[in-house]
Amino acid sequence: MLHTVISTNRSGSNVLCRYIAKKFNAVNLYEPVTDSRDKNSCLTIGIDKIIYDLIDRSTKEDVVAKFHIDHLLLLYPNNSKAIVDLLKASKKYYSLRSSLAQQIISIHAINNTDACDIRSEKMDFLITGENARDIAVPLIFYISVMGEWYKQFPGKLVILEDMSVAYATEGFEKYSDVYKFKFDNEQTRKFVEQSLNANEYFIQGNKFFSLIGD
Repeated sequence: MLHTVISTNRSGSNVLCRYIAKKFNAVNLYEPVTDSRDKNSCLTIGIDKIIYDLIDRSTKEDVVAKFHIDHLLLLYPNNSKAIVDLLKASKKYYSLRSSLAQQIISIHAINNTDACDIRSEKMDFLITGENARDIAVPLIFYISVMGEWYKQFPGKLVILEDMSVAYATEGFEKYSDVYKFKFDNEQTRKFVEQSLNANEYFIQGNKFFSLIGD
């Protein structure tokens, strides 16, 4: 059995992968695409081969693997069949963080620390309008594409805000308990903290990036 988690950055997908692996006694492969990059962040194997090797392995044992939506979009549109084959072969989980404001802040912290799961050093961060915009624009796009694929290949939608128990059980310390954030001006604060809900972009989808056409 292949358990595939489709996600955006900082959506709680690592916690979800661990939870699925424990529940189904499966091998947690985390992020096969990220793990296939060299020290210069260049892929050492094609994403399509990663997918088909994973599908083949899942016929022999239960595995969990996570794909960031932007990694899969590297196959679109020329080799989108590989994405379709992955989703057809998988038990699918779409990992979403409802609060875009919190996701933007979390991504900003990771961009500055590269510390995804270990947050031991107290740090202060300044978020500029440019920082916020550069994170928010692609994030909203990725969420809408993920929503379109969910319509075509339904699975289980998992919201980070509903995973508080699993989050605590795994010992993940909230970034907000370690890092402090401030904004360069009031407009930036309003931009980040406005009441945007990721579910709205997910539900509307993005038909331009359909996997199966009309």
